[in-house]
Amino acid sequence: MVPAQACSRRYVRPIDPFVQAAQDEIDELPEAISPQRGIHGRTIAERRGSCLTDFAECDYPSGQRSRQLAVNNTSIVLIHSPLVGPLTWAPVSRHLRRHGRHTIVPRLRAVEGEAAPVWAQYGQEVASVVTSLPAQQEFVLVAHSGAGPLLPAVAAWSPVPVAGYLFVDAGLPHGGKSWLHELESSLPEGTAAIRQTLEAGGRWPEWTDDDLREVIPDDGVRRSVLAELQPRALAYFTEVMPPFASFPDAPCGYLKLSAAYQGPAYQAQQQGWPYREIEAGHFHMLVDPEGVAALLLELILEVLGREMSSGTDRSVRPCA
Repeated sequence: MVPAQACSRRYVRPIDPFVQAAQDEIDELPEAISPQRGIHGRTIAERRGSCLTDFAECDYPSGQRSRQLAVNNTSIVLIHSPLVGPLTWAPVSRHLRRHGRHTIVPRLRAVEGEAAPVWAQYGQEVASVVTSLPAQQEFVLVAHSGAGPLLPAVAAWSPVPVAGYLFVDAGLPHGGKSWLHELESSLPEGTAAIRQTLEAGGRWPEWTDDDLREVIPDDGVRRSVLAELQPRALAYFTEVMPPFASFPDAPCGYLKLSAAYQGPAYQAQQQGWPYREIEAGHFHMLVDPEGVAALLLELILEVLGREMSSGTDRSVRPCA
């Protein structure tokens, strides 16, 4: 269990120039990172009828109008895996902003060997960016891949309550276990080689252009992702994140993109979370950002609808 002071302590460090520069850099990424056709020929948004422009144009019952308004007024914080960079979410962020949604894409950076655990550094880093939101602005945390287990830490350091959580082809929180232990439980075959590399003093991932060619077909985008790669040493993967007893303190949803995350996806369905899945690759948000953005908005609509129907008082969030 996390000590109560972990929740009561508020991380109030102002957004430094590095963080602001990172956000500006994301907004100004080259247009070459543009929506491509999905691997099945059409974007998800085209297949479903795009909900990006205005929820009022979508085929939703009239009783959901208040939820639609809530989505329009909710900020979306898109968190990339600690092993890659913010480019992962940049195209989706651009699509959402063009259609009036407010997004933030924090750059996760942590220093190995610091006194503060890496998971705490990440939680504080995202919280420092959330402080830029207007007062009383609700927000949803959207995590991809290895960022999923970090969401309880982000919520613990957040200066305001979180309205909802979305996991996109992501691991679920595993308090009391290391990332490597959790991965070995869900994907035992692929993890043995990773452990061997790490124990020999190597770092992971050390992906090459050929490794990502199938899941990120665009040459320019793929090379940009590789340029942001953040391989980690054994200490990172064996660090144990403590349990956060109050998590989840808001509704959750799950979007499955690849077969590798069948385990977490199944757990999410067992919990009754709003759920979507498509047959694609782990980095599908870089292949069909418009379609992924549309699915995120569908899930956010359901997640916020559950929060509103529960009647939960969001002014006070319990601490573990």
